[in-house]
Formats: sequence, C-alpha cells, structure tokens
Amino acid sequence: MKPDSLAVLSSTELFGSLDASDLQKLEPELEWLRLPGGELLFQQGEIGECLYVVVNGRLRVLRESPTASDLVLGEIGYGETVGEMALLTGARRSATVRAVRDTELLRLSEESFNRLLSTHPQMTMMLARRIITRYQHSIQNSQITGLGTVVTIALVATSPQTPLAGVAQSLTRALEAIGPVLHLDSARLDRELGSGASQIPKDHSRNHAIVSWLNEQESKYRFLLYEVDPAPSAWTSRCIRQADRVLLVAGADGAPDLGPVEIAMSRQGADLTRKELIFLHGARRAIYPGTSPWLSERRIDRIHHVVEDGPKDYERIVRFLTGRATGVVLGGGGARSFAQIGMLKALSEAGVTIDLVGGTSMGAFLGAQVAMGWDTDQMLEYNKRTWRNRHPLRDYTFPYIALISGRRFTRVGRDLYGEAQIEDLALNYFCCSSNLTRATVMIHRRGTVWRALGASIAVPGLAPPLFENGDLFVDGGMLDNLPIDVMRQACDGPVIAMDVSPAVDLAVDPNLREGPSSWAMTYRRIRPVPGETYRLPSIVEILSRASSLGSVQQVERLKRQANLYLQPPLEQYSIFSFKSIDELARTGYEYASKAIDEWKTAADAATDQPVRVMA
Repeated sequence: MKPDSLAVLSSTELFGSLDASDLQKLEPELEWLRLPGGELLFQQGEIGECLYVVVNGRLRVLRESPTASDLVLGEIGYGETVGEMALLTGARRSATVRAVRDTELLRLSEESFNRLLSTHPQMTMMLARRIITRYQHSIQNSQITGLGTVVTIALVATSPQTPLAGVAQSLTRALEAIGPVLHLDSARLDRELGSGASQIPKDHSRNHAIVSWLNEQESKYRFLLYEVDPAPSAWTSRCIRQADRVLLVAGADGAPDLGPVEIAMSRQGADLTRKELIFLHGARRAIYPGTSPWLSERRIDRIHHVVEDGPKDYERIVRFLTGRATGVVLGGGGARSFAQIGMLKALSEAGVTIDLVGGTSMGAFLGAQVAMGWDTDQMLEYNKRTWRNRHPLRDYTFPYIALISGRRFTRVGRDLYGEAQIEDLALNYFCCSSNLTRATVMIHRRGTVWRALGASIAVPGLAPPLFENGDLFVDGGMLDNLPIDVMRQACDGPVIAMDVSPAVDLAVDPNLREGPSSWAMTYRRIRPVPGETYRLPSIVEILSRASSLGSVQQVERLKRQANLYLQPPLEQYSIFSFKSIDELARTGYEYASKAIDEWKTAADAATDQPVRVMA
C-alpha cells in the first residue's frame, strides 16, 4: 500500500466521513492499480464488481452508442470515485471509463464495499444522494462530473520561437490565487533528481523513481505546470503523458503550421487529452482576425485570446481550468432584448466577470457585442444609433420568401464585423439558429459572424433564411430561444440566463370576439378612434410568437439548470419597441440589481447554494 493512500481516502467525499481508525481498517482491503493512458478501466454493460478511487491521473467517462459517436459524459480526477453506482444498485455499468493519462487508483471489491456499508450505514444515504445527483446531471446536462479536477497542465509551444517561459510565469501567478503551484521544466527536474533525469525514457530502470516523485508532488501541490522542451524529447513525451490538460501556445504573428512538438504529440497518441489554444497578441482588440487557419489541422476544445501582458486574460484561463468560468446566456425577444443591456450592467456592478457568452436571435446579436469586450455604455450607444436610425428590419420586399429582404441587417452585420469569424472574437461565444430543413438546433461556434447572426435572427416569414449547404437556417427561437442547455455543456462554472420573452404575451381585450378587417386596421392606424383601448398584434408579432412557442415551454424546463435566472417584467413592451431602448435597459437594470442582491443574500445564507459569482 502506498504511504499516501490514507490521505487520498480522507480527502474524498465518499470516505472522508470515516475517522482515522476506520480508514486504517479499510486500508488492507484496498488494491493498488496502475492504468496506462488510453487503457480501459471498465466497459459499459459489464457487471460491476468493484469501485475505484483516483490517486493521480485522469479518467474519461463515455456513453457508447451503436448509431452515433460516443458521448463524453465527463472526466474524473484526483480524489474522485467511480464505479459505486453499479455496486449500490446492482445494475450493469452505465458507461465506459478509460484513462486519459497514466493513472493510479485504489480498488475496493464489492465484498469489502458491502462490509463497509454494514458497519457505516450513513454511507448508503450519501451514496444514494451522489447517484441521484449524477443521474440528474446526465439527464439535464449530458454530463456527469464536468471536466473533473485539473491538476497537471502541459504548456506546449506551436513553434520554437514562442515565448513559452513568459506564458508559464504568467499562468503560474494566476494559478497561485487558487492554490500552490509547482512549475516544472526539464532544468528544474534535473536540479531536483540529478542531471539527465528529465530525459530518461519511460522504459528506463530509473523511470519508476521519477514517476513516484512526480506523483508525490501531485499530493503536495494543487497544480503541476509542465513546461515542455521546444523540441521533441523524453521530457516532452513525459509532460504530455502526465497532463490533464494541454495548453498549446501560439504567437499571432507566427505561421499556423503544426510545430515539431505537435507532430510528435500526434504520433504519441495524445488524442484523449483535452487541448486548448492560447493565442498571444501584442495589443488588446475586440476582434483578432486570422484565428481560423490555426484550427484547420488541430483539434482544439477552446480558444483563449491573450494579450501578452494581460493578467486578466490568464485569470480567465484559470477559471476555465478550475470550473469557475461564468457563462451568460442572452435570450431572443426583439426590442425587449435591450433590457439585457441593463441586466449586464447590473452584473458588472455586482462584480461578475463574463468568460463565455451565448445567445439566440436578438440575444445573439447583443451577445456578440459582449464577446467583443464592449461595455454596456458602448452597447447602448451603438444599438440606439443602429436600431433607431438605420432600421435594419424595415427593408420590405415582395413577400415571396419573407416580408423583408434582409439586406439592411446584412449591411449592419458586415459593417460591424466585416468578415470576422466567431473564433476571432475576444471572448468565447456561440449563437443558435434552427435548421428548418432538418428540424434541429444549429450551434454556431465557428464561421462568419454576420452570417451566423443573420441565421439566428431570421424570424420565419419576416426575414429570409440563411442558405448553407442545401439547408435553410432560421431564428433559433423556434427550437432554443434561451440556450441554457448549450451553455451548461460548455461551461462548468456558474451559468446566468436572461429571459426577455414573457410567458404570457399578445393578450387582447377579452370582450373582443372578432378582429376588424385588415383595411379597417390600416385606417385606424392612420386615424385612431378616440377612446378605443384594445390593440391587435401585427402579423410579424404573431409570426414571432408562434415560431417561439415550443421554445418558451422548453425554457420552463431548462431554467433550473441556471445558477441565476433573470426574467424582468416586459409585457408592456412590444418586440418592435425600438424607440424605448433606454427605458428597456433601465427596466432590466432595476430588476436585475434587486434580483442579484436577493440571490447573493440567499447564497450567503445557504451552504448548498449554487456557485456564487459575485466578487
């Protein structure tokens, strides 16, 4: 038995309630297991005969499908357990678990597990709660444990000229705000274990001593930051094998070709490890053009645009690494969406830093501005100027496909974004549209910004659809007007959702039994009848509401996945109240300020409250 096994057990949620004497009695029941990176721990459908505790390393949980690609449910890291569900329920393994990197585990047999439950019945209730929580997450989020606990991080330069040491220092400082960090490069390891230790291959007789020393450091430090050599080497291979997360570092002025270390990584078979790209820039901008070529030959899970001397950017990376990044979801609702500018202002004043933003329809339009790093004053000024003066939705045409041609909105988008790609935006961003051809939600994470926005905001019948690869894409509000589910899958940290679509809308006078003719309505619009109070919705308002009915119902189910759900009272405003932008923003601000204060008070008073995002 390894000397640190008791410390590992005492740090786990499952065994941490046991006292020292109970842990010592349990120790002989545990078996030490080493699992090389890429190897299978157990297969979906197998009979469960044991549970495991991760001592160091990383496991990935997958749900296999005969008709589609396997679904990644999450990752499991240091101190977490896996396999207990099958033991407690008697069911077969519900998922496949595979090692992401070289992993060491403690194995507890079913017989020993049952003996433990008989002497400590309180653990049964703890396990039941844990299993229910995982089941709920798997239904709501398609995830079990998110991305797990990141402990080891490998920094890889895409070119020998990339200033990796400076990035390592900046990242170390940001990580130290969370916990102790050991920054290791080959020279540091040689100083610790003797000259040449870093270049010892994995099949060498001294390898076991190096692995043991590194594992010991994992128990001492919250993070190990591995800085790889600028060229392929034994140390580079070791860093990749040990990494929970690989951060590729590229200079924006460099060539996007695969570097020598990246080529070696692909040969090494490091496909299971999650990879993110740190893209270095000399100055801060709203849009960083030229990202797309870097993604064509790489499988990248997330992009981080970083100004080289910008500590805030490194702090954002650390929030993503540690499951504390804040995601904000903006909903569609025409002019009502401008209330979200006020809500964003309230969040900013409450100390919320947005790391990831997504939205649908007009929420997508505003969300892209957030992703450019605009503050709420910039957003308010731009949108007043655009929607009051340029009238993007008033270029009416012969209604063969739609009531408007869409050219004005296209010009607005191209004037603002040019040919910028979604991946060029300063913050991580997505928007949703509906694939009318295939009846599916389309999540736009890459591609031309103005085209994605044009699809997301195209209310069927009002605006023309986006034509792409033979399919028609229209307003995302048809299927997912408030994509909390998409954000929850992309963000392990707190999710804040802004809903500007009232549950009850387009109400008319209850005494009204039959609407007047269209000609009569047109005349009354030109010459209103004194004392007449009722108002009938326009064809566009009816189309807009009808296209989002299913999505409104879906929001009722999804809003429980948000840590903070905001829905200001906006029934008095129309989706065409573009002249009321200031008033809408003020309404959103006043509502959100109060709601955030109440949420913060509740979070302070409850230990089981969702993660707080207030500073």
